[in-house]
Amino acid sequence: MLRRTLFLSKGKLLLVLICICITLIVMLAPSVKHYPMRVLAPVWPHNQSRNAESYSKSSFILKPDVGCESKLITIFVTSSPKNLEKRNSIRNSWAKEPAPDVQVIFLLGRYPGNDSFQSNIASESEEYNDILQGDFYDSYVLLSVKSLLMLQWFLEYCTKSSFLMKTDDDVYINTRNLLDLAKKRPDKDLIVGSLICNAIPIHDPYNKYYAPRFMFNARKYPPYLSGTGYLLFNSVAQKFITLPSKTLYFI
Repeated sequence: MLRRTLFLSKGKLLLVLICICITLIVMLAPSVKHYPMRVLAPVWPHNQSRNAESYSKSSFILKPDVGCESKLITIFVTSSPKNLEKRNSIRNSWAKEPAPDVQVIFLLGRYPGNDSFQSNIASESEEYNDILQGDFYDSYVLLSVKSLLMLQWFLEYCTKSSFLMKTDDDVYINTRNLLDLAKKRPDKDLIVGSLICNAIPIHDPYNKYYAPRFMFNARKYPPYLSGTGYLLFNSVAQKFITLPSKTLYFI
């Protein structure tokens, strides 16, 4: 009888403890913060060359059949293959009736592992004749490859175009004001853009702008122009294409 009483007492005690635990969980659960899973930022693969010479003969998948050699300014708009809506927004806005002597070209890479995207890009290129696509995977960390592709094509096919401008597909360009600026500044060493100084590298691997130390280990970046938009003279583009032959890429 005593053993049975002790057994019942232990059972009641266990039941009480379980009830207390459930009550605490219910009370404390709303105060617990749930953080979304963080995704590691993509980086330049360790086994992929960052030497500019490795990409100096990059092939083109698609090229526009345009006479940009007769244009004063050729504007290259970097875009992801999946950003069709953004490209169409530009085609229907500031690039719809650009200022005279201005040519607009969209600069793309390949979409990784999706043949249907490539088929759509080919159809888009045939319809609008304004796509320049390089044979490399389109990725934020490979923007420097895209920039080299831009310089190569500009210097080969736009020999009489005085100015090159690079911008993004989420930027609005007033082509007439741009043309006025170019005509007022005939300096052959001209570079126009938003100058960024004393920028500090970000070493957080979850940040979009993550800079691995193996790519850049200095305390500060050297001065550079924002990639949202810059304008440079033909001769400056020529210097950029020749100087980095031994340079390591960095984005």
